[in-house]
Amino acid sequence: MNESCVASGSEKRIIDAIKYWQWCEYNYYKPDEFRRNLNGLIQEIRNSTFVLQSQKKKIIDFDSWYSLWQEKMSTDEGLKWLKDSRNTVVKSGDLNTNSKFIAKIIYGWRDEDEYSFDIPLKLCHREAIQYILSIIDKKEFPEGTFIVLERSWREVHFPNQDILKICTHGIRFIADLIIDLHEKRAIECDDICDFKTTIAEFICNADRFEEKRKLWFTLDDLKIAEFHFRAKNPKDIFPISNELIERNSLLPTFESTGKGIIDDLILLYSQMSIINFERDGLILTCLFAGKGNCRHMQIPLFPQNRAEKHILLRRAAERIAYAGMEWVIMIGEVWTSTTIPKTGFAADDENRGEAVYIQAIDSKNILRCVKATIVRDENGQHLEPFIDESFGESNIMDLFYRYMNRFKLQGAKEKPSAR
Repeated sequence: MNESCVASGSEKRIIDAIKYWQWCEYNYYKPDEFRRNLNGLIQEIRNSTFVLQSQKKKIIDFDSWYSLWQEKMSTDEGLKWLKDSRNTVVKSGDLNTNSKFIAKIIYGWRDEDEYSFDIPLKLCHREAIQYILSIIDKKEFPEGTFIVLERSWREVHFPNQDILKICTHGIRFIADLIIDLHEKRAIECDDICDFKTTIAEFICNADRFEEKRKLWFTLDDLKIAEFHFRAKNPKDIFPISNELIERNSLLPTFESTGKGIIDDLILLYSQMSIINFERDGLILTCLFAGKGNCRHMQIPLFPQNRAEKHILLRRAAERIAYAGMEWVIMIGEVWTSTTIPKTGFAADDENRGEAVYIQAIDSKNILRCVKATIVRDENGQHLEPFIDESFGESNIMDLFYRYMNRFKLQGAKEKPSAR
């Protein structure tokens, strides 16, 4: 940090606040550790403005510039809460927080397949798991079922908003203020680019916190799933195979026939799937997502078991929605069944068949699905023609629609802040 920069003190406080935020995230399921780091986080956010004001004599026309930001602060409910909370922490004691702690037992793709339980506040995640096991019968759930723990900390004076989300807003606001100071008052600083990068990385991480704060346990052995949302490196979540990407590589653009994006995509990807299958004989699950006529994202998936498939697809749906994609195509070789097994999964049917499925959905909830049955006989293997397939009651593509619309609504709600 450039010590000669008049804003360096405030920049340090914001970076310190980010460190506290990260410790709050890490200790989200440990009440005492979370409380301790939250107190430091709130103070550093507020201290950043105190330190900046202490340098006002070194900044040309500081008061006229800062008064505009003070006016914004005075009408911002989140910032007013942070100001009052800092006074409480420093002068009175801990905040009056409470926690909504929910556990969900999941074995399907829709919210309707989830069972929720309120869990006592002071339990850590291991104790919460034992609490759940004391009130359910594991035998009632099929193999591959898993438990998702999700906690949300609130404060009595701001009961409808997660505390860390409020703090995220505060850090972003003050960071914008500091960057604006450099631009409007022409303050030279060699480190401002590094500061902007740090803030951008923090925002990217914080915006995904709603998914990252969930803990996933397999019900069979109560182990935290390997592909768990706290993995920091995207490559740890989505191992990339160059061979798979090359084999499934499609042109990034396609010609529209006027039928609609989803119809055109289904046609193109079914043609390419036939070529790939005839050439290689195997299609692994792969996701493609994009906007309009252009494909922007390609995500191969390598789930080792059913639980990992649930987790990976939810994580992929979150990434795709966050990137603002408008449509998603999933291609994969799947098991099929003419009956519905007790578990709800065709893979559990002894007389299961095989097929290549291509499923598509867009942000307007237009869904399409086609399948081609895989035939294996003395002449080798081939795909029968693709035919339309009706959607079941719990379709895997529902995930992508829900995530795309959730992020779209959040984006529309947050857009007026211009951050």
